[in-house]
Amino acid sequence: MRLVVERSPLLLHSLGKVDALLNPRNVVILGASDTPGNWSWRVWRNVNRYKFPGPVYPLNPRRDTVWDTRCYRSFAALPQPPDHVVVVIPAAFVPDALIEARRAGARSATVLTAGFAESSDPAARALSARLKAVIAESGLAVSGPNCFGNLHARSSLMTMPDDRLQRFVNGPVAIIGQSGGLSMSIKRSLEERGIDAGSVVTSGNQAGLASPDYIAYYAMNDDIRIIVAYLESVQNPEAFMAACRMARSAGKPVVVIKLGASVEGRAAALAHTGALAGAMEAFDAVAGAAGALRVRTVDDVTEAVEYFLHAPPLPSRVGGSRLGAITFSGALRGLLLDAASAHGLGFAALADTTRARLAAVLGVGTIIGNPLDSGFTGLTNRESYVKCVEAMLDDPGIDLVLLQAELPRAPGMDRAEANMRAIEEIAARVKKPIVQFSMGSHGLSDYGRALRAQLPHVPCLQEVDKTLRVVRAIGDYAARMSRAPASPAVAPHKGKETLEKILARAAKEASGKTLNEVQSKQLLKAYGIVGPKEAVAQSSAAAVAIAKRIGFPVVAKGVSAALPHK
Repeated sequence: MRLVVERSPLLLHSLGKVDALLNPRNVVILGASDTPGNWSWRVWRNVNRYKFPGPVYPLNPRRDTVWDTRCYRSFAALPQPPDHVVVVIPAAFVPDALIEARRAGARSATVLTAGFAESSDPAARALSARLKAVIAESGLAVSGPNCFGNLHARSSLMTMPDDRLQRFVNGPVAIIGQSGGLSMSIKRSLEERGIDAGSVVTSGNQAGLASPDYIAYYAMNDDIRIIVAYLESVQNPEAFMAACRMARSAGKPVVVIKLGASVEGRAAALAHTGALAGAMEAFDAVAGAAGALRVRTVDDVTEAVEYFLHAPPLPSRVGGSRLGAITFSGALRGLLLDAASAHGLGFAALADTTRARLAAVLGVGTIIGNPLDSGFTGLTNRESYVKCVEAMLDDPGIDLVLLQAELPRAPGMDRAEANMRAIEEIAARVKKPIVQFSMGSHGLSDYGRALRAQLPHVPCLQEVDKTLRVVRAIGDYAARMSRAPASPAVAPHKGKETLEKILARAAKEASGKTLNEVQSKQLLKAYGIVGPKEAVAQSSAAAVAIAKRIGFPVVAKGVSAALPHK
């Protein structure tokens, strides 16, 4: 662990809790059952399969043996106090079980059980409220309920009931997800590209620990370079912002998939984890300033992580027409131009010196332009290719160079591989990002992943539209990060008092409970939202005087109970 530039008092208390959750001394599986295929057995198998170094204890008050091993009937009967408890029992018994676990010495628990806030049943909602109260009062570090367990390679901890054999490597990416299925899909997509996620937390309903707690923990963890989060809601915006600022000050991007861009998506979030998803525009404006980068798809997560792991920071001005590119296909050149236009990007007009250098290398009188279609110019040898790339990089109007390249699936592409290694040598010594990209999406073979590992300074992105979509998103992210860090937004305490006064005054007036524009803006101001200078005039003379005081130009509006909307 290390200290970072900013540590939020809101989240410091949770760092030890997350550490207890992910680095336990022992694991107790509460609800151990030998019913074929049940989750408790699958957790037991995985905890042992991945060689958790501490003791693992099955616990069931009705059993003495299970899975050909001893089963304990109570926490008190265990050979040592419980530390981490994986809960796989009916929902109604969970709160009392957590109380007992805490009394016995447990520091953390993962509640796989569903049947809480994600249900519309009033009894389930009441049970969820009790569960939250128990967790808060006990101080127990809890992930879930309604989650899929956790994976933490450094401690060899795997409490997920996932049947698939997992790649278990302490990689540079951490994944936090309210959905276990989506979290593991992200992990597999990254692994396909040779990127290991060393820690995966499925947070579920977040009755105890929540996304901000995990983000803060990973922000201070030296093993992790990039944090990926799937969110259905942000229950505590102030804590989430603080966590993102911690990650930002540690130089770690927080790449987010956020559910709720549509009415249907928000309804799905409510049905899945009982989370009320907020407006996407509000999330982008607030969380984006704090250091979160929102993307739409799992593919976009993969491309963004690939970029962040292998490229230098993107200049904040790349959102304009600052790109350069070299392709080997005229058709791809056209697709590249279309995709750039669709995502608000453009290709720089080449400087005269750049055109002259390219013409000299290629032995042609006229350069078509940027992107450079090297197939048309007959570029075939590595020396000329490298000189063209260097000419693009030296152009003062270009901030990022895109190169058509596809990682091979098998030996035999010697010329292409030599080009890639030559580009890696350049990328290792220049500050401008060089991005290799393929025509379409494709799987990587072991051979391709091995070659990819030899190119640590060059992102290898896939498919034209995805590549430029992510370049635009990262460019916007860089622009936000170039500005001063977002400070915590705290509403003044007088907001509620002002609201009560305005409502009381409105109730006495003809407007009733409908606030006019002046009253509405007074209320917004009380909560720290500042609008333009204005004043109410009762006569034309007063209006002229106010206009002179404010300064021209001005806008005049009517304020009347008969005109609630103008």
